[in-house]
Amino acid sequence: MEALDGTDGRESMPPEGFTSAGDPVCWLEQVCDECGALIEAALPATCWRCGATLLPS
Repeated sequence: MEALDGTDGRESMPPEGFTSAGDPVCWLEQVCDECGALIEAALPATCWRCGATLLPS
């Protein structure tokens, strides 16, 4: 069966030796509970906006 985009609908496989490099699936742990700022530092860290301490889950 052909997909609407003209392909057979199967996902293409990455080339051999491909290493995925990208963002984590969920950034929720990096969001300050107090003010919602995104904390880019490794946890535990202090929020740059409000000063709250963020601990790893």
